[in-house]
Amino acid sequence: MAKSDFFRNIPIELATELEALARLQYELRESYKALLAQYGEKDIESLRVGIVNGKHPTSAAVDAVRAAVIGDECMTVHAALAAQMKGEASDIASPHTQIAALIDTHYGRLYPGGPTRRFDAIELLDINGIARILRFSANDFWSIEWGADEVMGQSLTRLPHDSVLHHKTADGFWQTVPLSDAPDSSQEVLLNWLLHKT
Repeated sequence: MAKSDFFRNIPIELATELEALARLQYELRESYKALLAQYGEKDIESLRVGIVNGKHPTSAAVDAVRAAVIGDECMTVHAALAAQMKGEASDIASPHTQIAALIDTHYGRLYPGGPTRRFDAIELLDINGIARILRFSANDFWSIEWGADEVMGQSLTRLPHDSVLHHKTADGFWQTVPLSDAPDSSQEVLLNWLLHKT
């Protein structure tokens, strides 16, 4: 079957959606590979271990979380594409979809502009002009950056199975914070802690 034959009997609206999902899946997959290639790694676990063991700088923790989030989004898009091709409705939600819904539901008064979705992050601007960039793959794999005037001067990052939080201070230095300082019981509890911690 020629490539052009694939869309021949598909309604234009569905064909357009399938094309957009396929393009997004490709872009996410390539972004994922490019992030890991910077460190000569092929998967997130290898990058994480390299950070913990000192092979990669502590600053790479943010890229590890970015790669994990992009990987999550890519799997979500893949599942949505597969469901659409089978003629099934897709209500598959990524961690970022769930976080965006929590922000809208519980923190709307603090963030009147609402969350802005990116490939690898959710961006927020609060009523005081403080910007936050949330990356959330799981309760034990996340990062947040924050600052004013478009300068994300500080960040807090957690890697799974790690014993510390990585904190980049306003002066650019990386410190570690005891893991007991961070809750991990649920997405909502952790989100509440992150938004008030910064």
